[in-house]
Amino acid sequence: MRAPFASLPALPLAAGIAAGIASHAAAMPAAVVVGACVAAMALMAFRHHYAAFALYAFAAGWLAAMLSQPAGAPSAAFDGIGRRWHAEVISSSAGQRGQSMIVRIDSADGLGAFVPFRAMVAVPDASERRPEGTLLVVRTAMQPVAGFVDFPHQSDFSDYYRQHGIAARAYAAPDSIVTAGRRRSVAAWCADRRADIEDLFVGGGLDDRAFGIVSALVLGDRDSLDESVTENFRAVGAAHALALSGFHVGVIVILVSVALFPLRLWPRARKARLASAVAAVWGYALLTGLGPSVVRAAVMLTTYSLARMLGRRASALNALCVAVAVILAVSPSSLYSQGFRLSVAAVLGILAFGGINRVPRRRRLLRAAVDTVVLPVSAMLGVGVLSVWYFGRLPLLFVLSNLLVTLLMPLLMAGGIVVAACAACHIPCGAVSATVNALCGLADSATRALASLPAADSGPVCLTPLGAVACTACIVALWVYLRFDNSRLRIAAAIVAPVALVTAACSSEPLPRHEIYVSDAGGHTAIVMRSADTMAAIVAADTAAGTRRRIEREWQAFAFSRRARSINAVGYDFAFGPFERRADILTVGTGRIHIACRRLDDTVGAVTHSLITTRYRGRPDTYLGAVRPDTVVLARGLGAARTRRWLEACRRRGIPVIDMHTRPWHPVVGP
Repeated sequence: MRAPFASLPALPLAAGIAAGIASHAAAMPAAVVVGACVAAMALMAFRHHYAAFALYAFAAGWLAAMLSQPAGAPSAAFDGIGRRWHAEVISSSAGQRGQSMIVRIDSADGLGAFVPFRAMVAVPDASERRPEGTLLVVRTAMQPVAGFVDFPHQSDFSDYYRQHGIAARAYAAPDSIVTAGRRRSVAAWCADRRADIEDLFVGGGLDDRAFGIVSALVLGDRDSLDESVTENFRAVGAAHALALSGFHVGVIVILVSVALFPLRLWPRARKARLASAVAAVWGYALLTGLGPSVVRAAVMLTTYSLARMLGRRASALNALCVAVAVILAVSPSSLYSQGFRLSVAAVLGILAFGGINRVPRRRRLLRAAVDTVVLPVSAMLGVGVLSVWYFGRLPLLFVLSNLLVTLLMPLLMAGGIVVAACAACHIPCGAVSATVNALCGLADSATRALASLPAADSGPVCLTPLGAVACTACIVALWVYLRFDNSRLRIAAAIVAPVALVTAACSSEPLPRHEIYVSDAGGHTAIVMRSADTMAAIVAADTAAGTRRRIEREWQAFAFSRRARSINAVGYDFAFGPFERRADILTVGTGRIHIACRRLDDTVGAVTHSLITTRYRGRPDTYLGAVRPDTVVLARGLGAARTRRWLEACRRRGIPVIDMHTRPWHPVVGP
């Protein structure tokens, strides 16, 4: 074998491109990039090739991010006026709680010519599917996406918006959307083929539960998954099985290898087998929408296969770095994808800790048994910090759940493909579909049983930035201790690890027993309350079921960060802890908040705070003269003119104002 591919500088290439993209997001000026190029030339002259290569990659990443920067929405789009927007669906996802679409806005009534931009449109009804390429006319008002984090320590959606190039967001009623046709493209063709395969799953005899699970495993379509199935998989640390990743690509490679097994009898066909596997994987990636995790696995397989065909030793770390560099160079916004970050972190964890299995290779059964424990633990060490940071909890039974996934997932994927093939050829496959239905039932029952155990997860965890750094330092120290035989390094690692753990444990902040916030819930004013480990939210002017479910879903991470078990949306009349609402009055200990969303009546009485929502249309002077609140809270979405009138009226009367346009969230009153 000739020199390994690891001799190529893929690690500085990947790190440099990632740093360049991040620097562009941080608004680093072009002068710094020019300086990096000059420094790289100097380093090349002194034969510091790897450092010079990293600086060149840094400049290339910054340039790629600048060239791929999406167009922003025109300022006139955020004037609060409901317009007819002409759009094309780029991607869509649906579930029991509604449909979310990423669309490209081409034109709008009442606005002049502008550069097309992307927007996210949420619809509370998912009965009508709108696949890629669908042309729509949507009547709604656009809202900006940047500038607000709803609550302290809550991860905002800025990374999601950056990843997809979203410049605006909107909420549309089902009757305000009109389908105007379909535009043909490769993405639309792939979406149609996925729909055809799903029809074959149904025609082959899969029940509803098996259809949802198999569609997620084979096609990455989780729209038909029951929410309880998704939550159980997430609780036991097996949610990655329902999102396309390298494991799914590995199963496809195994199936292709089995199909091409006769070619093993012909030694000269080795390159043809490798090329066929690569072609099949890229076809699968294209069919499933070129997700970052699938593309990462496909590039790694291509690099590995190319090394084998050229007679070179393959390096897994180098293949990973090449995959990261290629993905970021083609799509710099992938750096902000949670799936991409978790996928790369999982592979790094496996590469770092997966080699600690010391069982001799000749003892295959024992070595395989040890690997069933080592590999899930290695992957969790890689993604553990990110998982807690993103989702607010850590699964503790991930070894058992991943063993279950490893055994069942290849069978389910192979069975689903066989069912679709038999249905396409009109061949009866009742036994196969019955087996797949039974295996899906087994997977659902097993994950539900594991999720119901008291020790299924760590419970709500609030990880601060200092805590995340400390946990990462502890994992690195563990890797150093296991990787190197140097006694000094091991002693240093043994000292750093416990210090980092203590730092992480002490970095959390003490929380008050009760707290209440005013914030925004997708265009509606919301009040969020917590008492001990119970959290609830009310929407001041809208109690629709779809709005309440959206709050429960989107603010779950915030509930975990405040050490609450969950968050529930409540209606007009309720009472828990020190909080009680009757009609439009919310009592908080000794404070009283009037939620102004309907006509003003004479029974309001004295209040400490008045929350002025978008639904209230009364005159500011009339309201302030009748209620006389101690403080006025102006909700976002009032519009510039109404906000200005309220500010002027409060200033004349000397009433303090909390303007939600200028602050994202606010603790109203402490009980």
